[in-house]
Amino acid sequence: NLPYKWHLNERGYSPLEFSVVEQELQRAFLAWQTLPDSNVTFEYQGITQQSGGGVGSQLAASIDGVNVISFVNNEINFPETVLAVCNTSVFEAEITITESNYDLNGDGEGDIPVGLYPAGSIFNADIFFDGAKSFSQESLHNTALHEIGHCIGLQHSSIEHSVMYPFADHDLARGAIIKNDDSSTLASYMEAPQVE
Repeated sequence: NLPYKWHLNERGYSPLEFSVVEQELQRAFLAWQTLPDSNVTFEYQGITQQSGGGVGSQLAASIDGVNVISFVNNEINFPETVLAVCNTSVFEAEITITESNYDLNGDGEGDIPVGLYPAGSIFNADIFFDGAKSFSQESLHNTALHEIGHCIGLQHSSIEHSVMYPFADHDLARGAIIKNDDSSTLASYMEAPQVE
């Protein structure tokens, strides 16, 4: 597996120091990466001017191989109760990725491992926070933890207080911990057949 490489929009989230935003996002990614049954890895690539949309690639106009986290995306109208969204791109049909189409952003490096992908495979995931909403350091971390779960393929859970429960846990300390429901669901995904 290639790592999920992510960039933070250069404007950050103005109520918090930029370094605090970076730290809380990195901490949330690390929580998923260090689970015992996890084989996902994440790499912070630094800042970007991109806030969403992307510049496109040979696969589609909106797919560029750059996973962005942004608080300034103007393309999304957030409902009042939504703090953030993970916008994923999936293969609509089975596709073979080769060295001729694995470089999505034109930097000369493969963004997707070569292989055969079934329909529904996630290959691009951006996280957009509603920058008009108020986030403390803790709530930013917890919201990121939930959205990263979506980026790696997890859906909402019906188990109250799990990270993937669709409503934020008002107990910030409890909300910062990945629960058994979350980790066992991820572990079941990790046991799925690997890309050939």
